Order: sequence, then structure tokens, then C-alpha cells
Amino acid sequence: MAIECLAYELLQAYQDEVDDETMETWQPGRLIKELKEIDSLIESDRSISVGIEDISGQAAKVMHHLGTDARLTASWINKHWNTLGSYLHEPTIRQHKEGKLFIASDARPKIIEISKEIERILNSSLFATNFKVNISMKCPCGFQIQRTERLLRRDGKFTCANCKGVFGVEESDGVWKFFRMYHDFNCPKCDAKNKFPAEELQDQSRFSCKSCGAEVVVSRDWCVRLKEIP
Repeated sequence: MAIECLAYELLQAYQDEVDDETMETWQPGRLIKELKEIDSLIESDRSISVGIEDISGQAAKVMHHLGTDARLTASWINKHWNTLGSYLHEPTIRQHKEGKLFIASDARPKIIEISKEIERILNSSLFATNFKVNISMKCPCGFQIQRTERLLRRDGKFTCANCKGVFGVEESDGVWKFFRMYHDFNCPKCDAKNKFPAEELQDQSRFSCKSCGAEVVVSRDWCVRLKEIP
């Protein structure tokens, strides 16, 4: 549970940069790997110092150390989380036959080794630091959207968590511009071209042709087909 809590603490520091699926991830090792796609240095210990510049743009001559944020790595988590988990379950029939049973005297040194690394993390003076530049915009639905610059540069689009509308984004001379994206499809019945504000598609999402009124459904393979009438 300590390993899981440390991973979830990191997740909260990046919660406005991850999708809903990542927020629901419960395996701590997988979670760190997912967060590494956002911050490649998420597994690295980091020390933070601050100082006042004498000249703007030039490093301060005097820096004050604030502390160190110690981190667990995904590989360490996977290895030791699985080891601890194995202690909680009844050995399989095969393990019984092979004599691979839980032996407290063998498990104790491993648990002590794991606890020392957990203590190193908990003895840190800083936790789950995440320095970022956020860009905000108000969705037409009224929801205030906030995303980091690095995420916008990487994806070029984002989805409103409230209405699921999809927006494109581009930067020009340091100014961020947002624009609504659209779904385009030709009606399978009358071949009329349709254009709708883009939204996060789900299996069985439905649209109506603006020309003939036919209802179309988006299937799991993301193809638009005429809805079958029973």
C-alpha cells in the first residue's frame, strides 16, 4: 500500500495532464510508465534550489537549497510490488508440489530491503514536485480547461473533460490559439457531406445526416455506417 500511495501521489501532481484511463490505473508500475510519457524524468530524484537573479536571464549567484524529491522507478516498483503481492496469496498447486512455499525467514530480509527504500522516499523533504507552464481557456460549455504547454505541443489538441468536445491548438509567436475541430463524413444513404463539432468518440456514438435525416452509428472500428432498422 505504501508503494501504491507514493505512485498515486505522483499521479495527483500530473492529473491535469493525463486522460481518464490513466487516472483509473491501479497498478503502480504501469502508472509510472504512463506518467513517463509526459515527463521523461519522472523516475529521477530531483534537488531544487532557488535564488534571486542580479540580472534578468542570468543565473543567480547565490542559490538556496530547498530539498530533494526522491522517486521510485517503474522497474523497482514492478519487481518489489509483485514480490510483496506473492506473500499475500496461497501458493498454487504446482508451487506446493515443487515446495515453493512462503518461508518467513526468507521473506523477512527482502521486506527489510524494500522498507529501507520506502523510508528513503518518505524521508525526502519534497514530494511529487511538478514544475510546469499551464495554458487555460474557457470551453463554450463554460468549463475552465487547463493544460500544460508541453502537452499541447506534443498532442496539438485536447478534450474538454466536461462536454467531451475536441479542440485543436497552435502556437504562433508565443501566443496560443484554440479552435474547434470537426468530424466529417459522407452519409452512407444519400452521400451528403456532413460536418459536426468533434467530440470524444465512443463505440455506438450516433449522428443524424443533416440532409436526409438518416441516423448513422460509429462502430468500434471507427467506421461510419447506416444504422440498421430492426
